[in-house]
Amino acid sequence: MTPEERFATIEQNIASFSAHVDAFSARVDRFGAWVEKTLVEHAQAFANHAETIANHERLFAEHERLFAEHEAMSLRQEIRMNEEREQSRRLQESQDAMFERLDRLAEDIKNLVRDFLRGLRPNGQPN
Repeated sequence: MTPEERFATIEQNIASFSAHVDAFSARVDRFGAWVEKTLVEHAQAFANHAETIANHERLFAEHERLFAEHEAMSLRQEIRMNEEREQSRRLQESQDAMFERLDRLAEDIKNLVRDFLRGLRPNGQPN
């Protein structure tokens, strides 16, 4: 090979290498653009996740507040029901005592009427 041919081959190799470098550089540029776009998308997604988490935290706090309110209402209702049961029990006891007195009074009246009809006084002495 003559020096001119070697020089031409070297020039061809340099041109080919330069084309490959340019192609690789274009690929690197596209990859860099993709990485930048992906980073922006991930940053946006992360911001959206942060907002979603904040919304969930607000909803959870509201749920806790409503649950506590419901628990308080349930306790008040249970207390009220216990008070009503106690009042009903006391009324029933009072009613039972009144019926017992009425039964004794009816028994006393029945005995008085019987004794009267037999001709006895309330102290058992004859009329």
